Amino acid sequence: MCKGKFYLIREDMEFLGGFGCVKWKNSYENIILNKKELFELRTYKYEKRRISYFLGRIAAKKAISELGNGQKLDSVFIDRGVFGFPVVKGLNNGNVQVSISHTDEIAVAIAFPEDHPMAVDIEKTQNNEVNGILLDQMTKKEFEIQKKMNLQDSSFALFWSFKEALSKVLKTGLTLELKYIEIEKIDKNGDYFVATFSSFPQYKGVSFYSFDHFYSIVLPKYTTLNLDEIRNDFEKTLSHNRD
Repeated sequence: MCKGKFYLIREDMEFLGGFGCVKWKNSYENIILNKKELFELRTYKYEKRRISYFLGRIAAKKAISELGNGQKLDSVFIDRGVFGFPVVKGLNNGNVQVSISHTDEIAVAIAFPEDHPMAVDIEKTQNNEVNGILLDQMTKKEFEIQKKMNLQDSSFALFWSFKEALSKVLKTGLTLELKYIEIEKIDKNGDYFVATFSSFPQYKGVSFYSFDHFYSIVLPKYTTLNLDEIRNDFEKTLSHNRD
């Protein structure tokens, strides 16, 4: 499990955010779930769905705790909006939002002020079935980007993580036609991939690859975010997950 702070730097202001990352440990024991969340957890029929819900809520609470007002996190409820996006309720300092993503045994979340929209998505690359599905979602322009950058088939997950995160920023989920969340360009900046979008030039995506996962954040184009600390903690969590 990991958590920490990050800073969103703008030309004339700065915002504080928090992140959380948690792995499955074959146990649901955790005192920071709200009573409503515990009730919802018990309503899920399939174990895989219960695990993803549980991990997502724990990661979100860890991220929220980094924004810090000392409030007990079992008094906070992560509800859902009409398109499935998470909604933070019961937080005393208000106007905090979260974005949550998960794979089979890992969940990540970021918490941030309402003033500064952003979202996170994590995708695992070593899944042939999923890669086949992602292949069908690629546009002609995106195939051209992939070819120009000489990216492997695993990059389908990179493209999808950027597009999924953008849809979360827009709070529509994947109800949008795919052409509206098309990637315009991807550049490589050191260890990071940086994307822009055809229909939403005011946003950018930043992603890194680690332990068969792409971890992507979409945020306003002119915001600076240092992902190094997040990446280090994320990699520690994934490496422990392989023990």
